[in-house]
Amino acid sequence: MSEITKLPNAEEKKAEEKAEEKAQKKAPFNPIEAAETVSKGKFKLKTPIKDGETEYTELKYDFNALTAWELAKAIDTGTTGRNDVFNITDAQALSLFAAAAAKATEGLDATDIRERMGAADGVAAMRVASIFFNGSSLAGSLRFTKE
Repeated sequence: MSEITKLPNAEEKKAEEKAEEKAQKKAPFNPIEAAETVSKGKFKLKTPIKDGETEYTELKYDFNALTAWELAKAIDTGTTGRNDVFNITDAQALSLFAAAAAKATEGLDATDIRERMGAADGVAAMRVASIFFNGSSLAGSLRFTKE
């Protein structure tokens, strides 16, 4: 005997449509919250980084562990002649991520990470560093007031 499929009535269909609409509506992107979300974590590498006998399949990173001077030096390392306090280049973002990862991952320094990270991993690392930099910049601006 074949199964009979019950068709949804108008009310059920309307409720399903509303649920779908609600699921599709997302809160607007908040760069400050995004910066907090990506400020510290673990990054599973698609392509492991090899350092002698050691193979790293993931990197810990912590942007908040960096001092302002370490952040500035990381940004300067990736400078390509263009300095912009509101945006960072991909090279600067990679340098910033490498500094944050070196600070939290024992056994690797920022140069190892910058120069040995695979391309696909680099793209993701640059995105995370850019989100952190831009969101933190905006959050910092909100903490300044006129006297």
